[in-house]
Amino acid sequence: MKTDLPKHLDTTMRFARFPGLALVLFTLALTTFAQTDNRLAATWQVVKYDVTATLPPAEIGRELTAKAKIDLRNVSARPAASLTLRITPNATVSAVSLNGTAADFTVAEEKLGAVSLQRISIRVPSVAPAGSISATVDYKITLKDNSGLASISAADSQFLPMSFWYPTPNSWYFARGADHAPFRLMVNGGAGLTTVSG
Repeated sequence: MKTDLPKHLDTTMRFARFPGLALVLFTLALTTFAQTDNRLAATWQVVKYDVTATLPPAEIGRELTAKAKIDLRNVSARPAASLTLRITPNATVSAVSLNGTAADFTVAEEKLGAVSLQRISIRVPSVAPAGSISATVDYKITLKDNSGLASISAADSQFLPMSFWYPTPNSWYFARGADHAPFRLMVNGGAGLTTVSG
């Protein structure tokens, strides 16, 4: 003999047959609400790059000498007291200045997976949120071998962004990506060569 249960009791009994399913659904709901964004938040955003690069005067030269001025804005919610720039490991940094005043800096290797970069760490006077600062870096890049990303020769020279030939606080390898700020480039030397930037 079959008895019909009230509709709400029938549904409850069917759900009670699968207690494991109920536990899994409850756990998934809790972990979804508990997740947070663990990515590093950017501190600095580049407002403008201004780079002057000098190609070697001799045909056999393998060095690019450059001065990069980077205008930056603090985009974090807190005052910033340090600035970290990244550049190719082939660079030798000779001087750094902040707002036209010489600054102390340290250089160290930074590994990002299979990529190795040079990290330039600079202590800065405290910059309030939305405040600005200008950093100027004097450096020289010595290329032992040409590659598809960076090359120097008598016929032509090229330095693509992925070669990290100019200092920048953010990287294409970071979760938030690279900076896309206006860029002014002045190239000296290389008589008879045409400068192309795009």
